[in-house]
Amino acid sequence: MTAALALTTLVLIPGSWAQAEPDFPPGHVNIACAARITPRPALARNNVVPLADGNPARGTSYEVGTSGHGQVTFAWDQPRRISGVRLFQTSPVYVMTDLVVEGDAQGTGDFTLQLGEAHQTPIKHWIEIAWNTATLRALRVRCTQGESKGRRAHPCWGEIEIIGEPLDTDFEAATKRGLPVTHIPKALPVRQETTLRAGGAMPVILAPQDARYEPAAGALADGLGKLLGEAPRIVHDLEAAAPGTHTVLCLGNMLNNPLLTRLYFNRYTYEDAAFPGQGGYTLHTVYEPYPWPRGHDVIVIGSSDAAAAQAGAAALLELLQGAGPDVSLPYTMRIEPSRLLSEPARQKVQQERPKPSFTDFRRHAELYLKSGEPAYARRAIAALDVMVGIYEKTPDRQIPWPEETTSGAIFATWDAFDECPLIDPARRTAYVNAFLRLWRSLPRRVSGYAALGHNDTVSWNHTTFPLLGLYFGGRYFHRLYRLADAQEPLAKARACFTAQAKSWKPQEDADGYLTLTMDHAITYSLAEWDLSFFESGLVNRYADYVAAVCDSRGLPSGFGDSGFSTRPTMILKALPLAFWWTKDPGYLWLLNLAAGGAWENPFWRHVTPQPPRRLTGLNVFPLDAQLYRYTQTKPYYNEALQPADVPPEQAFDKISFRSSWDPNAQYLLLDGFARGKHLHYDGNAIIEFVQDGERWLIDHDYLVRNTTEHNMLSVLRDGRCDVLEPSLAGLRRSADLPRLAFTETYVPDYNGLDWTRRILWRKGEYFIVADEVQAREAGEYDLELTWKTIDLGQEKVAHGRDFIASRSSVGLSRDLATVDDPQAAGGRAVVLSRPASRLAFRAELPAGEYAVKIIAYGVDGSSDSLWLSADGGEKIAFHVPQGKYGSSSTKFDLTGTTPPHLQPRTGPAACDRRRDRRAATRTGPPPGRTTSPLHPLGPPCGLSHHGPRAHRHHRPRAPPAPAPTREVGLGRPGPLRLSALRN
Repeated sequence: MTAALALTTLVLIPGSWAQAEPDFPPGHVNIACAARITPRPALARNNVVPLADGNPARGTSYEVGTSGHGQVTFAWDQPRRISGVRLFQTSPVYVMTDLVVEGDAQGTGDFTLQLGEAHQTPIKHWIEIAWNTATLRALRVRCTQGESKGRRAHPCWGEIEIIGEPLDTDFEAATKRGLPVTHIPKALPVRQETTLRAGGAMPVILAPQDARYEPAAGALADGLGKLLGEAPRIVHDLEAAAPGTHTVLCLGNMLNNPLLTRLYFNRYTYEDAAFPGQGGYTLHTVYEPYPWPRGHDVIVIGSSDAAAAQAGAAALLELLQGAGPDVSLPYTMRIEPSRLLSEPARQKVQQERPKPSFTDFRRHAELYLKSGEPAYARRAIAALDVMVGIYEKTPDRQIPWPEETTSGAIFATWDAFDECPLIDPARRTAYVNAFLRLWRSLPRRVSGYAALGHNDTVSWNHTTFPLLGLYFGGRYFHRLYRLADAQEPLAKARACFTAQAKSWKPQEDADGYLTLTMDHAITYSLAEWDLSFFESGLVNRYADYVAAVCDSRGLPSGFGDSGFSTRPTMILKALPLAFWWTKDPGYLWLLNLAAGGAWENPFWRHVTPQPPRRLTGLNVFPLDAQLYRYTQTKPYYNEALQPADVPPEQAFDKISFRSSWDPNAQYLLLDGFARGKHLHYDGNAIIEFVQDGERWLIDHDYLVRNTTEHNMLSVLRDGRCDVLEPSLAGLRRSADLPRLAFTETYVPDYNGLDWTRRILWRKGEYFIVADEVQAREAGEYDLELTWKTIDLGQEKVAHGRDFIASRSSVGLSRDLATVDDPQAAGGRAVVLSRPASRLAFRAELPAGEYAVKIIAYGVDGSSDSLWLSADGGEKIAFHVPQGKYGSSSTKFDLTGTTPPHLQPRTGPAACDRRRDRRAATRTGPPPGRTTSPLHPLGPPCGLSHHGPRAHRHHRPRAPPAPAPTREVGLGRPGPLRLSALRN
């Protein structure tokens, strides 16, 4: 006898519903992992894990030689309340078109209950079937119709989820069977109190090896001795502290306390030279930190200086409770000076609607960990509630790009935030499962995931972004929940990141992208405290390379997929940890350059910055050895592999020519690597030429890969180019003399010929580029030499062969908006609403000295200042009223006159926005607007390329007009309303 239950069948198609959504009961989750899984016929390698591993993209097939309709049975050790199934098939070769779901209520093997069926079973879409909850001992999913186009039974299953009521025993059952847990029935309880004599062992004080910390350490030991009946030992090295065997009390910060260094790079702590800052201290507990054994905590008495450590130690003693063996510290999150919000600011944080993203959780959880402000913690928890609701409605939610790229930080922050007492214990299980779903969605986002762990070498960001999340999430779930499958992604992360740490360059040959992968490898290395990348000197090579591929203003040169760079992002990304490790004054100088003169040095403040003169003149960066081997043996995308005829000792990555670190210095970058991820075919191309703050030759393009889009030679043979440019260029010879430098580079076998490029540099004056070709094969060759610059309407071809680009070096206006404003002169104004906003314009002025008055206003104290310069001269600070139009002044309080001594000079020069240092220390700019009736300078930027075979730049020393055109630029740090500028 066959019984039937009321059922609903649903085919879930991304972006649409075939029918109404099934109504699974609240609290019902996937319990397939707790079942004994029996497929018929046998699966390949008898591997049932892919059926229930939470990753539908990783499917499984029946064994070769099987045939017919496949089925899978799920059986449990006790009756289970089950309300539906979700299925996913992956292959168009082995297809199921119809299926039936049957139940066995007694566990006798008689599947007499017909639970549901489906007749719409598309490939790579979820199929959902729901019914009134039934109590079952076993359930069978059976294909009733389909086809095989190969020698196996059908279908190929991607995932089968059994939706039912979870039990506390499910976790243990899944672990025993080696199946991935897709739902944790009950989150582990957390401790929010630290017993100083944990397990009966006396605590230890770990203090810096610095006499200035002795008073704080001594006072702490004396105070604890009175409470405990015995004073704890004071030690200075990590081995003596032995974390994980007893409670450790840490004084200092990551620069002088080895345990705090480890915790800092695992995102448990933030104490350094900048936080909490001079005179401040922090008190908080890191509960059971990775990688030490669980059960013991670290109490942090953090400070940026020794004097504040005494105040922190005294404050800690006041917070301790109990006496003798029961002395304990309750959950504490204290930062002095206070970073708590004002009441209006607190209300604003709490009233804002959480964004539907784990990134919103991470941001506010980090703010809480750095401030102790409860409003941030509540906002972080509210964001988790949103994510729990999203997963209830969309169990297979696709992780968005912002979460993928910050997944490592998301899991690390949750690990540090987990014990927050504001988390409702009744909700903790839901939060843990939301993070579990996020973690389980990451493998399918890892490029080349299956191959990781097999001959690993250099990597790229589409592998390392989600892999870093798998690492931080995997170690959390492995340590706390012992998930059977957590070791696999941890092993893959280890294989990938340790292999990458053997190189200073990843697969990527795109300026911004390469810092991403290297940052991920460095983050992993420091979290695991594997210092081989640092101890080998590769960190120096990497940092020098990043500096070398930026011009003397610190701006990226724009090779590979790269936008038009206007911010020194690469230096700020790559050099901080290089400076931490090396204390190199050149790195500090570059960081100050990139930060506009005042980098908030969180590390070594006793170091005096000095320009890195080793990176001036001619610098050759040979291709990284591991990257060379990869390029010669593996294709990067789908192109045919053709090893380049360049020996490793001649292969070069980049060659930089730099006259000095003056912002107006000459700078030229030559590329030798024509592959890599985010690739451009640009071997032997001049990536960029900069002089007097002007980009004369540029690359700076995205997905524009052809040789004709780069400053290089393109070759047609007999009217065709059916082969790619070779992957590598070689360096035959080079010389770097006091006044001259020279390189001879080559690309062999380039569509039938060899191309040699010779560059002669008269330092500070000019470059001569000579290209020579020699045919290897007979044919008719068409050679096109491209010079690519910005189209400003000042370019021309002279004498049929010379390409002349004439420039005034004023920067174009940017980030502006013209608006109606009845209070402004003429009723119109220009809004400068962003820190990068700039208003540039021309004025007919004879040489001389002028006073300039600006009629404007700022929204508030964070946006009432701006810079003004004429012809690239001195940048003068102007301060304007707040809230209503008024005249500019030399002083913030507006008591001074308008700034004097604006001096136009002969010849054009550059204008750029710089942040007022005093204004920059204030709260960041809120939304607002700025206005002016002045017209922005110049047309929108375009690109001009495919120039003639000769290339010459002409830069006149004076404008040709009798009355010279002067170029003035305005720059400002925040929203500001500008009504008029008067001479």
